[in-house]
Amino acid sequence: MVITYSINYNSIKDILKLVKVSVDAAIFEDREEIGFGIVARDSEGALIEAKAVVHTELTDPGLAEAMGVKEALSWIEQMKWPSVILQSDFLSVVQAIRSNAPMRSRYGIIILECRNIMRRLNNVELLFVKRSANMVAHQIARESYLLSGRRLNRWSVPISVKECIEKDLLS
Repeated sequence: MVITYSINYNSIKDILKLVKVSVDAAIFEDREEIGFGIVARDSEGALIEAKAVVHTELTDPGLAEAMGVKEALSWIEQMKWPSVILQSDFLSVVQAIRSNAPMRSRYGIIILECRNIMRRLNNVELLFVKRSANMVAHQIARESYLLSGRRLNRWSVPISVKECIEKDLLS
């Protein structure tokens, strides 16, 4: 059995309220940390807000990405956006969250927490995207150790992130 989450768009106004949230994780082995980049954009692709988070632990890429998705879902829940598409470029994490297969591991606990948050949020659709469609979140994740704890908007975003956004809007 597969758990599916979908958003019903009743009007063009619903589509215009759509928020696209992208998430990516980065592992900093030399610092024994993992970082997340989480980016919220409107239906036109303009930056609403971005967030960088660092956790002081070292883990494998799958668990790091699952933790990033959980962080993004918690942020979405806090922001109360009307409808959200959440994107990750880590296929196995997306598949694990969308399934209902039991997993007995730390990874499985994080996946279960993601599923539970998504059940509370009936306005979120989780999708897999290629890395090329997730470059803004990827850039923030790579710079998260410099940006940790900061919320970024279109006026406070670093030049490197602004360039990623501009490239993304052009393509």
